Amino acid sequence: MKNLFLYLKNLGYSLFLLIFISSYSNCQSDYGNHKVLVITGGKNFERESFLKIFEDMEYISFKEVVQPEVNNLYGSPEIDNYDALVFYDFVQ
Repeated sequence: MKNLFLYLKNLGYSLFLLIFISSYSNCQSDYGNHKVLVITGGKNFERESFLKIFEDMEYISFKEVVQPEVNNLYGSPEIDNYDALVFYDFVQ
């Protein structure tokens, strides 16, 4: 039950961020693409369906990074190249 609650909580945060990015992109489309880093890993999910959400957003470009490779980005200057980070991972 605890795992289900954590899953639903993280899914809710991810969906909130996606809605925010989508709304922001529609309002700010004159400024070009927004770069999004999508962080996945630690669980099975329908990868193609999930990433299609980002592909269908007209005003964003995204890069998927699977855990644990993303750990190298956290302290690097490359992380500043992204406008938003989407955490869809379950790494303990």
